[in-house]
Amino acid sequence: MGEMPVSNTLSATRARLALGFTCVILAAGQACDRSRRGPKPAGRSAPPATVAPFTLVDAVAPAAGLVRLRFSGPVDPDSLDVPAAVAIPGLPLLGMHLDPSGRDLVVETHFQLPQTYTVELGALRSHTGSNLDPLARTTSFVGQGPAARARTDRQPPASLSALQASGWQVVDMPRARYAAPSRWSVTTGTIHQRSNIYGPSNQQHPEVERAGTCLVRSSDALANGWIEATLRNGDDDGMGLVLRWLDSDSYCRFEWDRQRRRRRLVQVSGGVSRELAFDVAPYEQDTDYRVRLSAHGERLAAFVDGELVLSARLVSLAPAGAAGIWCWGSDDLTVRDVVIAPIDAPLPATVSSRPSPRPDAPVATHGVSSAEVSHESARLWVRASEPAQVHFEVATDASFIQPLTTPAIRVNGDSDCTAGVEIAGLQPKTRYLYRAVLTDPSASHRWNHSPVGRFTTAPWPQAPEEVRFAFSADFHHAVPDHLALLERVAARQPDFFLSLGDFPYSDSSPAAVSVEAYREKHQTIRSIDHVRRFLGQVPIFAVWDDHEVRNDWSGSTPRDRVAMGTRVWKEWFGHRPVPGAAGAIYRSFRWGRELEVFLLDTRFHRDRNSAADGPGKSMLGQEQKRWLLAGLSHSQATFKAIISSVPLRFGTTGNDHWRGFAHERGEIFDHIRNNGIGGVFFLSGDQHWAAVHHHAEGFVEVQACPLAAFLRTPSATSSPSVIFVRKTRSYGLVSIDPTTRSCRVELYDGDDRLMHTEPIPR
Repeated sequence: MGEMPVSNTLSATRARLALGFTCVILAAGQACDRSRRGPKPAGRSAPPATVAPFTLVDAVAPAAGLVRLRFSGPVDPDSLDVPAAVAIPGLPLLGMHLDPSGRDLVVETHFQLPQTYTVELGALRSHTGSNLDPLARTTSFVGQGPAARARTDRQPPASLSALQASGWQVVDMPRARYAAPSRWSVTTGTIHQRSNIYGPSNQQHPEVERAGTCLVRSSDALANGWIEATLRNGDDDGMGLVLRWLDSDSYCRFEWDRQRRRRRLVQVSGGVSRELAFDVAPYEQDTDYRVRLSAHGERLAAFVDGELVLSARLVSLAPAGAAGIWCWGSDDLTVRDVVIAPIDAPLPATVSSRPSPRPDAPVATHGVSSAEVSHESARLWVRASEPAQVHFEVATDASFIQPLTTPAIRVNGDSDCTAGVEIAGLQPKTRYLYRAVLTDPSASHRWNHSPVGRFTTAPWPQAPEEVRFAFSADFHHAVPDHLALLERVAARQPDFFLSLGDFPYSDSSPAAVSVEAYREKHQTIRSIDHVRRFLGQVPIFAVWDDHEVRNDWSGSTPRDRVAMGTRVWKEWFGHRPVPGAAGAIYRSFRWGRELEVFLLDTRFHRDRNSAADGPGKSMLGQEQKRWLLAGLSHSQATFKAIISSVPLRFGTTGNDHWRGFAHERGEIFDHIRNNGIGGVFFLSGDQHWAAVHHHAEGFVEVQACPLAAFLRTPSATSSPSVIFVRKTRSYGLVSIDPTTRSCRVELYDGDDRLMHTEPIPR
């Protein structure tokens, strides 16, 4: 039976899909005479007795994640067997079912299907085992999206007054200042905003309360709807869209700022501004972006060029209101092709060429990361955009067929919606892919996958395998371009990365003084693409230093500040709790036969920096010190790396480093020498320059930092212990050869050039 073309046109009120083919549905219980067709080909099962042709007459995308296929006649539901996992290759399905009419086949997926996405439904089979061929064999979905309620490009207004006559009005917010009133104009359908009008920020949430100017279509009130427009900015300040606008004190906003490198979803309620979600992504000046802001129920979602970029739940349910264009500080904003529409379907579709996350389900806001990787386990991390049920899938190939899975856990605001989950039962020296599944706790069919990350497990502790790892310190969000150096680090394919502290700078202005503010600092640094990509590619082992809480914190720092900073750090690094040691992050791990790493906590347990040095003063605390000395004595690894966030002797920070704790440093040195423990070397950060020290006690220390922060001038010294020093951004690369049982440390500068190579004695 040949295919018959079916032509569909776009409906004016809901998304339709233009399809052209005929479907053949196998109806059970009917007979078919095959005698005139000749013998059955070898190796093929006999088809059912009768074949009844039905034409696909319509296809509709009524909601995110749903496709409804309508046939010309009823379909016997007993004739269908739906293998949901393979029905659309490359697009996992939640299921299919026939509606009560028997004519509509409803396909449900956890994706919203975008424009021009090609699907194949050829895997559908009857209960007899025969394919329902050619059922939707290679079909393109086109033309999704509700009709526009107002569209300036259909009948372009000739002037601003003509636009205002159609229901638009200019609103300069009361707290806005400079170059006010704003200068909005219209030229043949293109809207221009050429004033530099902006308002003050508040102290608790800098720049969230951004009073500027809006062009609002006040004649329409939408509860569930969206606004879409092409935005182009020749300046470097804020542009965006608003929804549910009641007045300048109550509305929802998507904003995009090049200078501050941020995109945000903001809810303003009764004059109080709340940041709901953000990421770090500047726009390019003089570049067109198709931007959509959507509100449905308590959900707010923003799309850029068809891709979902931010999604959040409103703090309180905002009522119906107007939609419009928002501008802050920019004097060269143009807006074209504005579309405002109600949502007939639960959520709008995008115009992407590939499936995008469902905006009606939780999404991963900051990618994924792996940590604490051993030869048999790993710690996996993700942050959800809202309260969610989270579990991870781990597999050795991208198909994720029969993956290892972790138990599901519930995350909410108590942990900033972060999840740190351990996966066990892994194989040594094996490359794994992993992803999180984030599910709406109130609707299990609404879920999204996170981006896919990867890690390779450690070899067996006794295995003579090569080791290569990178290390550095200082991840400052104020210099995001510096963090591009992480791309070069990842290109060297290290087994893991050691973060030596100051990640992030929570005390940078304005310094964090609340749990929410500490979380915002972590959100900011993890929103930078270089950081997000790196942590998805390379496993991390991390310690904290001072800036995660406040500069040079020690035993004299108020304990509430310490508790807030360390709590949030653990949330964002997915730290594995240490049994019987509340607050402890010191630990060790093996990487094959050649290496054991001892990660010290040089902050949480230390006494006051200003205290007099002597037997009673400790940086590590007595319990951690006993753990370190015993671990070094019992280690069977060829090389032992001791990770100290602060340097052993040379620095410009007074008694904040080991110079102020010389007695305890001597105890550690004496223990190593007196017990003949070989292969010990130290890695440190903190001082914002690169250096190599050969200490008189016989130990090598390599200092690498900052990776992305300001530089500091090294302390002047003529000590022969200082072998190498350079004022530059840097990272280190440690390589161990199991054949020669040799170790070397290489230092690379901010341009990824090799500066120094240091052999480590056994």
